[in-house]
Amino acid sequence: MHVSDELEDFKSLLRDLFQFDVADLDFGVYRILNEKRDEINQFIEEDLVEGVQHELEAFEDRKTEELRQAVEEAEKEVRESLSDDAIKPDGSVREEYQNLDVAEEYAEARAALADASLTAETKRRVYDDLTHFFRRYYDEGDFVAQRRFSSRDSTYYVPYDGEEVVLHWANRDQYYVKTTEHFRDYRFHTRGVDVHFKLVDADVPQDNVKAGDAQQFVLEGSSPIEAGAESEKCVIRFSYRPLTEEEEEHLRSLYNEATGSSRKTSDRKTIVRATAEQILDSIDDAGLLAKLQEPEDGADRGPLLRHLNRFTARHTADYFVHKDLEGFLQDQLDFFLQNEVLEARNLLDASAQRRDHQIGRAKAVEKIGDRIITFLAQIEDFQKRLFEKKKFVVDTGYCVTLDHVPDGLYDTILNNDDQCDEWRELYAVEEWEGRLFTQGYEDGAFTPAFLETHPHAVIDTRHFDQEFEDRLLAHLSDGTAGGLTEAVDGLCVQGENFQALNLLEERFRNRVDCVYIDPPYNSQSTEILYKNAYKHSSWLSMMNDRLRAGRELLTNDGITIVAIDENEQERLGLLLRRAFPGRDQTCVTVEHNPRGIQGDNFSYTHEYAYVLFPQEGRHIRQQQIDEEKWEYSNLRNWGGESRREDGRNCFYPIIL
Repeated sequence: MHVSDELEDFKSLLRDLFQFDVADLDFGVYRILNEKRDEINQFIEEDLVEGVQHELEAFEDRKTEELRQAVEEAEKEVRESLSDDAIKPDGSVREEYQNLDVAEEYAEARAALADASLTAETKRRVYDDLTHFFRRYYDEGDFVAQRRFSSRDSTYYVPYDGEEVVLHWANRDQYYVKTTEHFRDYRFHTRGVDVHFKLVDADVPQDNVKAGDAQQFVLEGSSPIEAGAESEKCVIRFSYRPLTEEEEEHLRSLYNEATGSSRKTSDRKTIVRATAEQILDSIDDAGLLAKLQEPEDGADRGPLLRHLNRFTARHTADYFVHKDLEGFLQDQLDFFLQNEVLEARNLLDASAQRRDHQIGRAKAVEKIGDRIITFLAQIEDFQKRLFEKKKFVVDTGYCVTLDHVPDGLYDTILNNDDQCDEWRELYAVEEWEGRLFTQGYEDGAFTPAFLETHPHAVIDTRHFDQEFEDRLLAHLSDGTAGGLTEAVDGLCVQGENFQALNLLEERFRNRVDCVYIDPPYNSQSTEILYKNAYKHSSWLSMMNDRLRAGRELLTNDGITIVAIDENEQERLGLLLRRAFPGRDQTCVTVEHNPRGIQGDNFSYTHEYAYVLFPQEGRHIRQQQIDEEKWEYSNLRNWGGESRREDGRNCFYPIIL
């Protein structure tokens, strides 16, 4: 392979690393990537080649200067030990002296100087080394700790500080962010036509909230398709947003017409097929239409529909943000240079010339690698700052019992249909027959008597205007030391766990007595889907930072309880010891399903709960239940499959 081949391969990798195909959107990291695109392109096309050449030439110059000094010293030794005329005008040694040791040393020094320049092979290997190094950490522009296989044991360098046991996982130094939309433009070539799916706008949920199924790829604008005069290029513009009812109905009609079906609802498959029909209907050029519509050899669908399916299906993935990408890659680059470029264990046995070439190659890889790492770290650090930034509270509301509401607001409450409808549903008032608490609900309507006789009925401020809320909050905070903050005796936060805990940290630091969490168990129905297939590692990263954020809220004698099942119980125990040093940790079983979760072998009837509490003092209360109150029947299943013949794998002896 020529140097140019290795260089082009590396350039292609860099375009992938720097996400050149991301959508041209104006928010978040997309704005940064698009702002830097020209700068990055200049680095790839110009600075990269010049940089490698400069580093190799700098090494050659340093080495040449060393060899030139060696020649001068050898020449001086020849003249002093033999004679001033022992060296000819052309620099060679006269014949009568050539077999002497001092003359041979001089000749070897001259030969080394003549052979000092690095070969094209060395330059080719520099690009190959850089490609090899970065490709092992990146996939489709995302940092991914990918699996590597090697004949050596040390495929990765794992920091070790002398602990007895170290819990380490692939994504340990990364924030697990969420399932998110990672938008890229999409290009494909078919039958002489370059087709570009270009995303120009996106409406996505904010504040780390996962998107639902409402968002779809929709053709953008009244003229979303651009085709060149020769039909060699076709650009199709999309936006990503929820469909209007009219758009959904129109697309469903297109799908039914194209397929002969009669669908009443729409899913992604329906919308993608209908969108493809929309695009094809908008193309006037018969030649271009045939190239995009007719199936290629061996395909069951036309290229447009096939690629549109890929485009709309590939943008969603769970992803991570590295906490210190620059530090990690620098450490890994040092390890890579020592073990795979210099091959330190073999370097001492290599010839002087081979050592020189390896050192020059390593210097070039180090310098260019450092520059690329700096570029990558700037992008990653920006995403990290976005993730760590405390999120804004976008909406607040208050639920208040009537005994805390001033009388002056009663008429407004009774006239609020939304609040009354909520009471009907919440308290099932339509079923109040012949009971004392029917007072205040007459002829399907609430009366002032209801407000007086049901002081613990709850109003929700989301049903009222701002003036009402302001008057209510002023009343609640009046005369209360600490104002409204202390008057509120309960708080519910709806949001992503890590962001919500960060928001609460300052106010509730060391004030929470007990934290109980019931995280996703990572079973097959809830496992994290991420392209590196590190199921357990992804889950541990998600849990690690959220556990640590919750820990900051605990009082000194506070207790943490974590529910879990067998899928992650072992790894969770190790993670908790790492996240809560200095605390006692107990794992108890929780019988929750007497029927058992059916399996091919054992059937689980229980889950687990980890309890963490201070090492000093008694923190877990124990209550003795009188034997006559014991309910043995609760310890077995009395329903279906409770007999041996109905559920054989739930009945077995365990023989040791």
